Amino acid sequence: MRSPGGQRRRGYRTSWLPSLGVLTMTTIALAIERHKAAQAAIDAFKDDPDGYPEHLGMAEFDAIDDLAGTPCASDAEFIEKLRYLHAYETRFVTLEATLIFHDFVL
Repeated sequence: MRSPGGQRRRGYRTSWLPSLGVLTMTTIALAIERHKAAQAAIDAFKDDPDGYPEHLGMAEFDAIDDLAGTPCASDAEFIEKLRYLHAYETRFVTLEATLIFHDFVL
C-alpha cells in the first residue's frame, strides 16, 4: 500500500478488518443491531420492580426512529427493514394489549 506521497507504508495491514463483519454490514443491518442492543439493555431490567432507567428507553426509541428513517439502498434492504419494523410493532402492540387485558380482567 502506498501513502499519498508515494512512499510504501510498512506494518499497516487491513486483512483482519473484514473478519469483524462490521464492514460488510449494510446501514439497515447496523441500525437493526443498534436497536437490538438498546432493547437488550432494557430487557436486562425486566425483573427490576422500579423498571428501567429513562435514558435506556430514550436510546431504544432513538434507535427505532433512526432505523425507520434510514434510507434503503435496495429492495432487499427495504423488505428487511419492513420485516423488522413489523415484528417490532407486533411485539409492542401485543405486549400493550396483554397489559390492558390484565388490568381490565384483574
